[in-house]
Amino acid sequence: MPDALPAAASDPNAVRHDLNNLLTVVRGFALLLAEDLPTGDLGREYVAEILGATDRIAALVDRALDRRPESGNGVT
Repeated sequence: MPDALPAAASDPNAVRHDLNNLLTVVRGFALLLAEDLPTGDLGREYVAEILGATDRIAALVDRALDRRPESGNGVT
């Protein structure tokens, strides 16, 4: 696995894929938790924060990786 890390880190699509997989797990568990919480439970606000954070992280990853310079053309 350590040998695969440098190769994955140099491929923006692999990084995006791996991060989105992790965010999917976090989001999925948050949604499961929300189903178990009764209406009006303070925990629902925490779940909403987690879900919002996963959306913001996904957008941040997309923006960051879309801004990477293309190889050789100098475009940022």
